[in-house]
Amino acid sequence: MSNEKNLQILGVLVILAGTIFKIMHIPYANAFLLFGLAGIIVMQSFYIQKMRKRIDDLENGNKQ
Repeated sequence: MSNEKNLQILGVLVILAGTIFKIMHIPYANAFLLFGLAGIIVMQSFYIQKMRKRIDDLENGNKQ
Protein backbone atom coordinates (compact mmCIF):
# COMPACT_ATOMS: atom_id res chain seq x y z
CA MET A 1 0.00 0.00 0.00
CA SER A 2 2.87 2.34 0.72
CA ASN A 3 4.30 1.93 -2.77
CA GLU A 4 0.93 2.75 -4.31
CA LYS A 5 0.69 5.95 -2.33
CA ASN A 6 4.26 6.87 -3.23
CA LEU A 7 3.47 6.43 -6.93
CA GLN A 8 0.36 8.57 -6.53
CA ILE A 9 2.39 11.29 -4.81
CA LEU A 10 5.02 11.07 -7.56
CA GLY A 11 2.32 11.62 -10.19
CA VAL A 12 1.03 14.66 -8.35
CA LEU A 13 4.54 16.07 -8.05
CA VAL A 14 5.14 15.58 -11.79
CA ILE A 15 1.91 17.44 -12.54
CA LEU A 16 2.92 20.22 -10.15
CA ALA A 17 6.33 20.49 -11.81
CA GLY A 18 4.69 20.57 -15.23
CA THR A 19 2.39 23.35 -14.08
CA ILE A 20 5.29 25.40 -12.76
CA PHE A 21 7.26 24.78 -15.97
CA LYS A 22 4.23 25.85 -18.00
CA ILE A 23 3.98 29.11 -16.07
CA MET A 24 7.71 29.72 -16.57
CA HIS A 25 7.46 28.83 -20.30
CA ILE A 26 10.07 26.07 -20.00
CA PRO A 27 10.12 23.59 -22.91
CA TYR A 28 8.56 20.13 -22.45
CA ALA A 29 6.15 21.34 -19.77
CA ASN A 30 3.30 19.67 -21.66
CA ALA A 31 5.14 16.35 -21.51
CA PHE A 32 5.37 16.61 -17.73
CA LEU A 33 1.66 17.34 -17.50
CA LEU A 34 0.73 14.46 -19.80
CA PHE A 35 2.98 11.91 -18.08
CA GLY A 36 1.72 12.94 -14.66
CA LEU A 37 -1.93 12.75 -15.69
CA ALA A 38 -1.43 9.43 -17.48
CA GLY A 39 0.29 8.00 -14.41
CA ILE A 40 -2.52 9.06 -12.12
CA ILE A 41 -5.15 7.68 -14.50
CA VAL A 42 -3.37 4.32 -14.62
CA MET A 43 -3.07 4.19 -10.84
CA GLN A 44 -6.75 5.06 -10.40
CA SER A 45 -7.76 2.28 -12.79
CA PHE A 46 -5.79 -0.20 -10.64
CA TYR A 47 -7.54 1.11 -7.52
CA ILE A 48 -10.94 0.69 -9.20
CA GLN A 49 -10.15 -2.89 -10.24
CA LYS A 50 -8.94 -3.72 -6.73
CA MET A 51 -12.09 -2.25 -5.18
CA ARG A 52 -14.38 -4.13 -7.60
CA LYS A 53 -12.64 -7.39 -6.74
CA ARG A 54 -12.98 -6.65 -3.02
CA ILE A 55 -16.69 -5.85 -3.42
CA ASP A 56 -17.26 -9.08 -5.37
CA ASP A 57 -15.42 -11.06 -2.69
CA LEU A 58 -17.52 -9.51 0.05
CA GLU A 59 -20.78 -10.09 -1.83
CA ASN A 60 -19.92 -13.73 -2.51
CA GLY A 61 -18.86 -14.27 1.09
CA ASN A 62 -22.11 -12.83 2.43
CA LYS A 63 -24.28 -14.98 0.15
CA GLN A 64 -22.84 -18.26 1.42
